[in-house]
Amino acid sequence: MIPVNCILSGVRFFAKDDPAHINPGNYFFSLPEFILMENRIFRRWAFFSVLNLLILSLVGIILRYKIILPLPFVNQKNLLHAHSHFAFSAWVSMALFTGIVWILSKHVTLDLKKYAGLFQLGQLASFGMLFTFPFFGYKLPSIFFSTVSVIFSYLFVYNAWK
Repeated sequence: MIPVNCILSGVRFFAKDDPAHINPGNYFFSLPEFILMENRIFRRWAFFSVLNLLILSLVGIILRYKIILPLPFVNQKNLLHAHSHFAFSAWVSMALFTGIVWILSKHVTLDLKKYAGLFQLGQLASFGMLFTFPFFGYKLPSIFFSTVSVIFSYLFVYNAWK
């Protein structure tokens, strides 16, 4: 049965034909369990999500220093666009992608090669936005990578829903 109900403090799945329905505590997972995942692909995806958070924080530091120090080569507005798009597409989306695929893999047989390709597409779109927004703003290259990011989201939802 596919997971139906998610709670912020953990994830709990309810299914009428599930024997653990009587004890929903069986479906909670803790952060250490997620970090110590048995499959290397999930650990790699989680690593890249955290790495994206570190890159995001470095861009945020540059944004803060731009307020105090004159950095003529940095366009504050364009870098802010790159920061916000990268925050959503590279950190939040990739972390959710990893968590959702990991949870689904516990309950349904998945083709992880397909999801690995989707993860790479999402990373490509995220880093494309990170490197095109500061230099071009809202021009064709950054809009292209933003569109690829949206396509990635739709493809992920379609594949996860099946």
